[in-house]
Parts: sequence; structure tokens; C-alpha cells
Amino acid sequence: MNNKTITLETVFTPYTLDTYQTFTFENDEECLIDDGKTYDDYDWNYDCKGYLNDLAKNLIVLLRDNILDDVITAIDSDMKVLSPKQYNFDTDKIFIDFKVNQLKLDKYINDNIDDYEKNKLKNCDGFMWFGDDNQTRLNYYLRAVSAEKYPAIDYFYDQIEEVDQCQYITNKLITQV
Repeated sequence: MNNKTITLETVFTPYTLDTYQTFTFENDEECLIDDGKTYDDYDWNYDCKGYLNDLAKNLIVLLRDNILDDVITAIDSDMKVLSPKQYNFDTDKIFIDFKVNQLKLDKYINDNIDDYEKNKLKNCDGFMWFGDDNQTRLNYYLRAVSAEKYPAIDYFYDQIEEVDQCQYITNKLITQV
């Protein structure tokens, strides 16, 4: 059979789960502030884990709806969200299993070999790529084909529309003395 499962972290796809800079709670508190009050009048709580889990679930749904084709034939994940202790060089992520038609992926790469060699993910100053040949090929295909069909900006807006950030924020009015 031509099908092969290739696993990539979301950080090596065009589609992120980053809650540090992309899917932040900034300005979302406004939907929960009463007239005449300010942010400092409340005690705030954020369900970051619940938010990330729902973003991850929706990511898989969005990818299934928007990037499946004759090369990437199925997408799955164990949905185990990983978040770094510090966001200096890493971000929130899951591992995604892409079922790929290996012959068609190889044909696409061979048909675009010059661009592939020029633009494939590889080691450079300050970055070490530890992916194997299959992961490198899939990463290229995702950026060259999937991101054209389903741009990251469309993915961002679909996530914002379908996973309402305000649902993961609670506040309690602080009693003024």
C-alpha cells in the first residue's frame, strides 16, 4: 500500500496553537467588563488548558476540512497539548499524524525538485532540523500546497470564530472598601 503515517509537531506546519503571541487573551477581557468598571476592578481567572485543548481539537477539524487531498488523505492526533515552561524558543503544540500517499508525495517532490532543494527545512545558523526525509518532504508539501489552499490567516480567523476566547475567562468583581 502507498499510505504512510508521518508525524509532525504543529510548529513544523503552517498552523499554530501558540497562545503566547497568536491566540492570546489580550483584549478579550473587555467582553466581561461592566460599564464604569476597569480591568483592575476584577479578579481574573483563565482556563488556558481548556482553551488549548479546544484549539487543538478544532485544529484537527479545520485541517480535515481544508487540506485533505490526494496526497494527505487523513489527519489525526492524540490531542495531548504540550506547553513549554518558558516561551523563549518553543510554543504550545500537539503532534499530528498525517496519513500520506507516499507515491504521490514523492511525485510532487520530484516534479518540484529544484524548489524543494532550495526551500526544504534544513539546518542553518541557530537551528537544527532533526526530521527525517519523510518529515522534510511533508513539511515542504504543507508549506507549498496546503498553505496555498488554506492560508494560515484563514486558519487563524476560523479558530477565533469557532473557539470563543471569552468562554475561557472568568472574573469576579472585587469588593471596594
